[in-house]
Amino acid sequence: MRAARPAVPLDGRKLVLFDLYGTLVHARERPAEVYRRALAELGLFPPDAILEQAVQAALEAYWMQRAECRTLEAVGLAREAMAQAVLETVAPSREPEERRSLARAFEPTFGRMRSWYAAYDDVLPVLERLSARGLRLGVLSNWDASALQLLRELDLDRFFDVVVISIPEGVEKPDPAIFRLALQRAGVGAGEAVMVGDTYEDDILPARELGLLAVHLTRRGRPGGRPDAGGLSVPGGADAAPDGVVAIDSLLALAPDPAA
Repeated sequence: MRAARPAVPLDGRKLVLFDLYGTLVHARERPAEVYRRALAELGLFPPDAILEQAVQAALEAYWMQRAECRTLEAVGLAREAMAQAVLETVAPSREPEERRSLARAFEPTFGRMRSWYAAYDDVLPVLERLSARGLRLGVLSNWDASALQLLRELDLDRFFDVVVISIPEGVEKPDPAIFRLALQRAGVGAGEAVMVGDTYEDDILPARELGLLAVHLTRRGRPGGRPDAGGLSVPGGADAAPDGVVAIDSLLALAPDPAA
């Protein structure tokens, strides 16, 4: 937790909330490629079609348990189920005990969040500069309890005073209740907060309806919202944002530098 600093108003705002996936972090590569390397370390080299089936089997195993992933322990159980599903798909002829042994060796693949996700290149300097300008920062994301682990592994957790994650809280965006929860924990009103996200329906609409300043960020290759809303969109401007992609560092133009 960062030490409290005097807030520098951003049009009267004190808190900037960020969505996580598609806003701060992205997938490093296709899941199949992560699986391929991990399986190769176990001496397993499934053909592409079987590998894709394994990816689907792991996803299905996860979604069956996703609602229970409110703690890291529960996330670990889901990862075990995912590993079992993968090995049952790529090595169905192995004896059950051998598959279980392989699955235990495969489980760490699911536990290393840095193997799956990375921060966008522009995120760290923007967080550093916004923090230096006295703004409090937070995360508001539809994710399971592993989001906290991800922030730690990427060394991003040090920037955030407030982290509200949907699965542990039992409510997810676009439900306004999760936005209110984040505001309550930060001790600020809606008129003092900003929401930055890439998904129009989940991030932008509910934030605007509650009175937050909503910044719609569209990452290249990830539209994340209405087809007519690329780039950056804020209240008071055109409803459809300009063509192209505006980097997250556009936020810096909204946050006056007290040293300037």
